Amino acid sequence: MTEKISVDTLSGVPETLLVPLYARAQETQRPDAICHDPQAVAMMAKIDYDFNKFAETGATSSLGIAVRTEILDEQTSAYIAQQPDAVIINIAAGLDTRFLRVDNGQIRWYDLDLPEAIAVRRRLLPEQPRQTYIAESALNFAWMQQVEKHPHTLILIEGLLMYFREEDVKNLLFALTEQFPNAVMLVEVMGYSQAQRTDRDGMISKTGGAFQWGIRKAADMGGWHPRLQYVGDVSIYDRHEHRWLALPIKWNASPAELRNTVDRIVQLQVV
Repeated sequence: MTEKISVDTLSGVPETLLVPLYARAQETQRPDAICHDPQAVAMMAKIDYDFNKFAETGATSSLGIAVRTEILDEQTSAYIAQQPDAVIINIAAGLDTRFLRVDNGQIRWYDLDLPEAIAVRRRLLPEQPRQTYIAESALNFAWMQQVEKHPHTLILIEGLLMYFREEDVKNLLFALTEQFPNAVMLVEVMGYSQAQRTDRDGMISKTGGAFQWGIRKAADMGGWHPRLQYVGDVSIYDRHEHRWLALPIKWNASPAELRNTVDRIVQLQVV
């Protein structure tokens, strides 16, 4: 029997990369799966970690991750269809497998995460042709010099900004705006009230991570920098209402009316 891979080096926010892995693996095995990630199922089986602690209380968070995965896969694929030779920068990659799902045989893809996360990633997901791993903090902006400058650049930021202070969120987006002219950004943001209560998240609350930042109106991000334009956003409550309503949640209003209180994928354009 093959010895399982230890993830003891992951503590604090880096430990949270195991949450979306678990969520995608669980969703993949449903007959009505929203996203399909067989690599997540295989990786989870190889990791020495108590994933069972997520099972009892993680249904809501798990569904949210499945929906955000679907949204980002669709939007990334749509961008690649328009710009087939694009450069894609995946910030806070964790154990994300999006490159394998959307690769068209031409794109250049960069996966960025902290050194301890990239070390685990290399053991489970070795780099593929046209894929580069960068082991660095997103807030150490020197990493941007390692990325090929290209007129068609898509920047993905998933599962990260809610762990930053607003000042750090802005500094990161400003640096990306200055370094990557004409880039498109797909950025996951959390609702303001949701970000105040890590303890209510059935999975993150069982890791070493803690939320720090959320936003009420995603459109406000378009006013942060003169060259950063808000294009639109998609809320996880905009899709699969039947799945949301099937959860044991006491709804104060319809999911559509509550769309701004939860995670959204925001599209920003550098102009």
